[in-house]
Amino acid sequence: MPSSFGFEKIDPISLDGVSSVESAAEIFFDVLKGTASKDRINVVLANAALAISCFLNEELTVSVERAKDSLFSGKAQNRFNLLMSFQK
Repeated sequence: MPSSFGFEKIDPISLDGVSSVESAAEIFFDVLKGTASKDRINVVLANAALAISCFLNEELTVSVERAKDSLFSGKAQNRFNLLMSFQK
């Protein structure tokens, strides 16, 4: 349930609009920059929080805060950039 993450329920239509690899990549980068829609960001935060919670065996609310910190501080984008630098 969205409330388990501290989020409101969203309309799945708000996530529509991915019609190509290019548009998916644009949305991905918008999320990393924090400029995507609130609904898109919250879906990413929820997915990340679940993964963190499972890996660290911690409360979901703590994992949501970790995910928010990673995204909004720029850490997630920095790690992605580091990962991509290994591809060169």
